[in-house]
Amino acid sequence: MRAAPLFALALALTLMTAATSAQRRPVSPIAVVAELVEAGPSMPHCGIVHFIVPMRYRVRSVTRGDVAVAQELFVAVSCPELSGARFTPGAQHALELTTRRPWQTGALVAWPGHPVPGVVYWARRVHTAP
Repeated sequence: MRAAPLFALALALTLMTAATSAQRRPVSPIAVVAELVEAGPSMPHCGIVHFIVPMRYRVRSVTRGDVAVAQELFVAVSCPELSGARFTPGAQHALELTTRRPWQTGALVAWPGHPVPGVVYWARRVHTAP
């Protein structure tokens, strides 16, 4: 007798999960070389607090993914000082991006004066481009 209510609950949860998944953007593996336009706000190095800093890039070339050359991207970079790259305007970076936040922790830093339209891309890796 109890199987019917449990089945109904399981079915409802499955349908809700499917509906939620359908509304999410697909994870797109993206690899680009991009020029740093603005480095975002200056932050202390990560330590006790995990900082995720928004930055603005202009795509120079696309290795993988669905972005256009010359497109400007807002990219969230986790603990930029740990990448070894220099974050100065004009720097060329090889970026591996995703459309979903890859970290469970971390505080996305506010960028006063910049209407970041929700960070669209999250940097999984940042390297100085050759």
